Amino acid sequence: MPFVPVLLLLVLAVCAAGTAIFVRLSRRQGILDVPNERSMHAEPVPVGAGLVISATVLAALLVYFLMGSAGFNGSFARFAAYFIASAVLVAVSWLDDLSHVPAWVRFGIHALAALAILWFSPVWEMESGFRQWSFAGAVFIWMVGFTNAFNFMDGSDGIAGSQAVATGLGWGVLGAVLGSEAVSFAGFAIAAACAAFLYFNWEPAKVFMGDSGSAFLGFSFAAFPIFVIADLDPLAPGSADRWLIVLYAVALTWPFVFDSSVTFFRRLLKGERVWEPHRKHLYQAMVMRGMPHSAVAALYGLSGIVCSAAVIVSAVLETLFPVVAAVAFVSLALPFAAHLSGGITKRRKVGEISELERN
Repeated sequence: MPFVPVLLLLVLAVCAAGTAIFVRLSRRQGILDVPNERSMHAEPVPVGAGLVISATVLAALLVYFLMGSAGFNGSFARFAAYFIASAVLVAVSWLDDLSHVPAWVRFGIHALAALAILWFSPVWEMESGFRQWSFAGAVFIWMVGFTNAFNFMDGSDGIAGSQAVATGLGWGVLGAVLGSEAVSFAGFAIAAACAAFLYFNWEPAKVFMGDSGSAFLGFSFAAFPIFVIADLDPLAPGSADRWLIVLYAVALTWPFVFDSSVTFFRRLLKGERVWEPHRKHLYQAMVMRGMPHSAVAALYGLSGIVCSAAVIVSAVLETLFPVVAAVAFVSLALPFAAHLSGGITKRRKVGEISELERN
């Protein structure tokens, strides 16, 4: 569609202008994230600019469909389910940014949003019996789990925006390769909106995304494989398997999936309450050990680019080797970076003590 580049530029411009306005208004209205014992920042910072990202992307998708597309795989019902579920999820998350919404309410909304997507998914048309329900169950766990994981990972300047840009670009290209135009546009729209947001969220952050952005992004990235599967003909020669599409989705977000999964199971084995906030993610360890927020965000963003590129190459060449190699590389690189940051901090402290002794 010839208007797509113009619409994406509008997403970039509107999100940039909207975030700038949000920063001013939130300071006036006192919509601030006040630091506590779990925070990675020292001063109150405006929070909730994810509302601008979510509203801009959803508005762009609505315009996109009204100007030439009936919806995901020609199904307006699928688009409506995603749009309404996203809007409700963003609204509840925005309330959580303003005050506090109980965890069980937020989790319940995430679960209902995932069920809404699954209700209109093609799994009910493609399979039956155990295979049908096993796939639906796995996708449900994936959607609810990653929606929350993305939210938990949004705790350092620029990290969620960097991952969203990398993953959005990955879905943009992958959607085009696999013939899913709606997902391709949605991916590029998210990348454009988050690129604009990153200007304000880069260290030192002028504003935070908040749940209204992170929950929406996690939910969208988790839902995209369902829409790609809907656009594929499972009986066509060379058609990608539905499990393979879900694997691509996991790989596209692997830096966040890996960090959140390792942290979750490590805390679970220690008998900790895994649903409570904490400061034990790999990225949090990097920051607390002295690595700049910008370096951490760049590391996760570049890791996301590596994973996205590997998924695209795998889809084009029809081989999983690039994905496996990228996932293995990132799984080694992130813990190594966390360990290395600790060594740098120790050497820095030793250097400071030596300097004091000389003086």
